[in-house]
Amino acid sequence: MDSLGYFGKWFPTEHKKYTAIIAMMYLGVVTTVLGVLFELALRGLEMIGLFGGPVGIRRTIDVLTFFSGLNTLASLALFVIMIYLLYKTRALVYLLKMALGYFVVDLLLILIADLFSGTVAAILCILGIIATIYVNRRRWHYISKYRRYIYYVVLSWLISALCTAAVVGHIVYSMTQLMFGMTRGGYGTFIGYAVLLVLVWMIPVFCQHYIYRREERLGTSFYQAFRLMNTVPWTAVFFIFGISSLASIGTISGENMFTSFDFDDTGDNQANLEDRKNGMSTRKVNEVNKKTCPYCGHPVEGDAIFCSHCGKPVYTCPQCHHVVDPTAKFCPSCGTRLQTPDASAGPLPDPFSKETEPAAAPLSEVPRHDIQQNMPPQRPLKEQLREHGKVLIALGVVLVLAVAGGIWYAHSQPKSLPAGTGTHSQQVVKTADSELSLNGVYLGQSWDEANDGLGRELSTSDSKDGAVHHKFTDMDVVVKDNKVIMLTSSSPAAQSKRGIHQGSSFDDVVNAYGDDYQASEYGAQIHYEYTFKTDDGKTGILRFAVSKNSQAVEYISVRLADEQTDGAKQAFLAYHKDISGHHLQEAFQLLTPDFQTSVGGYDGYAPGYANTLSSDVSNIRQIASGGNKTTFSFALKARDRIPGSAKVKVQYFNGQVTMVKDGGTWKISDMSAKKSGEHVE
Repeated sequence: MDSLGYFGKWFPTEHKKYTAIIAMMYLGVVTTVLGVLFELALRGLEMIGLFGGPVGIRRTIDVLTFFSGLNTLASLALFVIMIYLLYKTRALVYLLKMALGYFVVDLLLILIADLFSGTVAAILCILGIIATIYVNRRRWHYISKYRRYIYYVVLSWLISALCTAAVVGHIVYSMTQLMFGMTRGGYGTFIGYAVLLVLVWMIPVFCQHYIYRREERLGTSFYQAFRLMNTVPWTAVFFIFGISSLASIGTISGENMFTSFDFDDTGDNQANLEDRKNGMSTRKVNEVNKKTCPYCGHPVEGDAIFCSHCGKPVYTCPQCHHVVDPTAKFCPSCGTRLQTPDASAGPLPDPFSKETEPAAAPLSEVPRHDIQQNMPPQRPLKEQLREHGKVLIALGVVLVLAVAGGIWYAHSQPKSLPAGTGTHSQQVVKTADSELSLNGVYLGQSWDEANDGLGRELSTSDSKDGAVHHKFTDMDVVVKDNKVIMLTSSSPAAQSKRGIHQGSSFDDVVNAYGDDYQASEYGAQIHYEYTFKTDDGKTGILRFAVSKNSQAVEYISVRLADEQTDGAKQAFLAYHKDISGHHLQEAFQLLTPDFQTSVGGYDGYAPGYANTLSSDVSNIRQIASGGNKTTFSFALKARDRIPGSAKVKVQYFNGQVTMVKDGGTWKISDMSAKKSGEHVE
């Protein structure tokens, strides 16, 4: 059965799931509003004797009972379905914790008002809200990349509440005037009020309808979209009014609630169950990765947030799950920038407490040769601009300020940058100290030499592997054995050799470095990586982290490649690139001999891709590594032409691939996936 149980069985495709929940939202609003208004109208008309004697009253009661019962039945059915879906997507417990927090605070305020006065309770409530906003200001990063859910949904709630108050006020006023004979007729206005109130209550539904359809177009699974829709807006409100988050009570404390709930989880219970049954267990992954507590060295579980031996928190990199020092600014294994506060901001607020992802289970339902992946193609800029048309209109209003700010920014850039850090229109020198550099500081450079031009140092921290992390105003620098091994920008003043900096557009990156990059999705960003060689022949990676929404560079990093992880990943991407380009012979050669045999040889392998139009692979994450073997999980969007039709079938998969090094070349030894949805376009 589908991961959503009977709901998934009734609505087997992603499109049908989205359509069903949207229809239920509209039905719920219409049923609730019309039911309440009809009941109020009947009771009001009964009070003024419109239906006359006892017979009329009995008819009124019969009609009222029928419509009230119908409204209650429909509302109860929708409520049960919503609770069922929240339970299946593992969001119910989180929301119940939030509700429990509100209940506890309300109970305390009622007791205070009873013992002292309502004024004291009101003052304490206001002070509590102010303190809540202050304490939760550092927790917004949990939901910051889902801002679209906050802006659209919460704003629509606010507008709907204000409009509802105005309409209800007019209804009460009109009924009062009618009952006391201060106006003539006017019964027809109640129909207008009913329609108006339905439209007002539809505002949040319209916004949620738009977000659901947008997420469907972007390929987001229904599970995750539903989960985010019902948790992110309420979390944003809780950050402001959730006074209970100030308490250190285990279940409803802020740290417990927000660190134990994973907003990035797809909510797919069935897939996780299959992972636990058939896939590599968390303990086995730990044995391969040798995950241990950085404080006491005691082994810890893969999903552990705290060490069971010494009780201290365990921090891991969200990209590669490598154990990192809590004060580290970026991962020493893969180079991902870690979202850590300044040294003066206190201890790290558990940004790496995300659970280790269980290995995706090998499944037999999908033939191996039907798994189709490739590098995610970049959508045309015009298409992205059309999608963000409203944003462009808003930007037009502040055009003058933007131009003035640009002029100021150009004149405020550092004048003492080392030679060769200008834009790409200048002569390009393709050497290690230029391409793998920021502001002239390059990989492999002596720290004594590099430190001279970096200005005042803000903080320094040591990591367990002997590297030293230096934080400056414009960039972070990692040094080991007196050599620079990693650079990460922290302001627009830090520029690459060809003039790219934070805030530059993706088009600027392509114009400067070309399109020979490797792209991979990571949360709300797409990482575009270019490969260069250092002076001593090592492979270095220049990464531009670009926002999916704004298409602007959010940070730049320069690091040495992890030969094993990066090599396996590049081979995996090359395989899918060959499939997308219908270079099937080349793709087939990237399979191990055993895997070639298991898919029926080339004659059994090639026909599976005869109708393939494109394969978009994303969210490639390492879940196990050891020796000459590494395992990744991935997500896939495959587009196939339907034979004899102009239509295209779009399918979504979640799977895992195992890569092995065979004679110095990375090849695929095993690959499996499970279909999570499909639709026809």
